[in-house]
Amino acid sequence: MHAHFRFGLSTAVSSILIVSSSTLLVFGQSGSRGSTSYPPRAGSGTSASAPASGSANRAEQTGVGLEGYCPVCLVEMRQWVKGDPRIAAEYDGRKYYFPGTEQSEMFNKDPGKYAPVLGGDDVVAYATTGNRVSGKPSYGVVKDDRYFFFASQDNMKKFQSTPEAFVDADLALGGECIVCRVDMNQRVPGSPEVAVTHKGIRYQFPGEEQKAMFMKSPARYVSAQQGMRASGPAGNQTRPWSATSQPTGGSGSR
Repeated sequence: MHAHFRFGLSTAVSSILIVSSSTLLVFGQSGSRGSTSYPPRAGSGTSASAPASGSANRAEQTGVGLEGYCPVCLVEMRQWVKGDPRIAAEYDGRKYYFPGTEQSEMFNKDPGKYAPVLGGDDVVAYATTGNRVSGKPSYGVVKDDRYFFFASQDNMKKFQSTPEAFVDADLALGGECIVCRVDMNQRVPGSPEVAVTHKGIRYQFPGEEQKAMFMKSPARYVSAQQGMRASGPAGNQTRPWSATSQPTGGSGSR
């Protein structure tokens, strides 16, 4: 089940339009803090408005995740709430803002739960071209409690039509252990329970020893990963992450 956010700029009222079996929700923004009037409904086909592109509140600083909006409020309350730059936390090369210390503490306890997939970059663009392109809050999808953002509506629709082709685009080597591949030339499945996110990419390992080895020298393993390809869980070919691949356009670029 996945829910998509269609983030148009709606002003004062919220409305609900039933379209086929999906529920399309359009919410107006409430106040200058940028929170939505109501959270999206649980289940599939849920859509809600987000901060408008070009908003005066939009974070322009390089490296600021979600354009300065609070990831904890988004995940826990399905609300877009502007964060305070004085209450910030860094995770995987990006800085996230929060409206209060309660949210920052929740984030720090489990940042992987709240940070968007691929650091907010477009997974469709990455899976199909290998390029890191910043996603926009205007185009977001929730699937399995993971938040995906896209650079365009077309890419968002591609994800919605075949999510299995893109949902693990951020998973290195289809979940195989990069340390085992590089150091032992063996293809060993990693475990989701023993994983780390590095520059938006998830790396899985069979044990804590391999994870520690990766953390000591991630650049060495990422560099060695160049040119590798691996079939993902759904059989699709995923492109390897490149240290030279950079997001293009939008705020929050690395």
